[in-house]
Amino acid sequence: MGHIRPYLFLALAIVFEVMGTLLLPKTNNFKHIGYDVGIGVLYTLSFIMLTFVLNNMQLSIAYTTWAGMGVALVSLFGHLIYGDRLPGVTIGGIVVVIVGIVLVNMDYLRSS
Repeated sequence: MGHIRPYLFLALAIVFEVMGTLLLPKTNNFKHIGYDVGIGVLYTLSFIMLTFVLNNMQLSIAYTTWAGMGVALVSLFGHLIYGDRLPGVTIGGIVVVIVGIVLVNMDYLRSS
């Protein structure tokens, strides 16, 4: 049970960051105030959640997971929502990132 809480906050941090990032193309260089505010709120929420994670998890593990999953999810949803290209080499890179995240987190999960 001890590892569940930081991962819950980490998942929320990742979701908020990905949602904010996916709004960036909608801002039209920050000309749409609603999207601009939405991005600010989502990024703020993401960092708030990330600070809660750091009460129980090392920065290096939390940040690697947050950033890596953000890259993977933005790539996937960028493809689904905006039609961004997702060639095989990119998919391979995303798989490598996810494997790296799993490896980094294995030590944290074994440590208690």
